[in-house]
Amino acid sequence: MEVGGLCIKLLVHVLFLLYAHVQDVESLILHPEPNRLQFFEYESLTFHCEGSYGATGLKFVHQSKGELQTCKTTETSTRSSCMITNVYPDDSGQYWCESGDGKRSDSIYITVSAGPVILESPISVVEGEAVTLHCRNKTTSSNLSAFFFFSSFNPSKPKILFHC
Repeated sequence: MEVGGLCIKLLVHVLFLLYAHVQDVESLILHPEPNRLQFFEYESLTFHCEGSYGATGLKFVHQSKGELQTCKTTETSTRSSCMITNVYPDDSGQYWCESGDGKRSDSIYITVSAGPVILESPISVVEGEAVTLHCRNKTTSSNLSAFFFFSSFNPSKPKILFHC
């Protein structure tokens, strides 16, 4: 994938983080493990769904594929997990969990890249809180040099520039 295309994907994820919001106490909460939104092809990914959903059970849903049938699911009284052993680029998309009685988590957008670099960033951000972003290389464990810039001249249209 070209660097320009990768940077556009990274920008979309940063914008998503800037507008993240707080979950209701009674809602279901979905979070991935490892705790990030971008993954390399062939990595494993586990979704955890937490909250009160009673005896109705939970299902994990991909926006275009529907209910995930191929994940290894484990369940307790307040948490259900779905493990995907190997993710592929076509696994990219919106995911959420939902209960049989109609409760649904907010969706999260996962990107799976066959490329050499991904952006590691926190999944939820509190307004005013500092955010640390990292570029991660698929083949080396060393940190990559990166430059991130945020300009808020117009609060309704933040401008974010970054280079990996």
